[in-house]
Amino acid sequence: MNYRVFIAGFVSIVWLIHVMGDIGIIGWVIGYITCLKLSAPSTGQPNFIEAWLRENHIIPQTFTTSLRLKLQFYKSSSHICIHIHHWIYLFILALSAYVNVHMQFLSAVAIGGSIQGLIYDDWYRVLWFE
Repeated sequence: MNYRVFIAGFVSIVWLIHVMGDIGIIGWVIGYITCLKLSAPSTGQPNFIEAWLRENHIIPQTFTTSLRLKLQFYKSSSHICIHIHHWIYLFILALSAYVNVHMQFLSAVAIGGSIQGLIYDDWYRVLWFE
């Protein structure tokens, strides 16, 4: 486990204990473990669901479940690549769910999943040029 995951995990757990109590910790653990089991083992590999879909010939080998966009400049050979990592959209979900008292457990689950997304080497690579 690298230091950024440890620090982010520790800070989020302390915050969840303070704000939500036990239900926050349970949600965090569920979110972290779920994302750990379903996500790719390492950067560049398919996640569990994508691998299963390919093995059972439900999706073609070239299909990916990653949220990646490749935008081309007008009359140029350059591309802007955008990769929306799962930690980004789970963090947005956590913030959205937190404002509703009845959805705070979902917020804790999303925070756990977001923290798990920081274990990858390319967690910071959201926008680049090709």
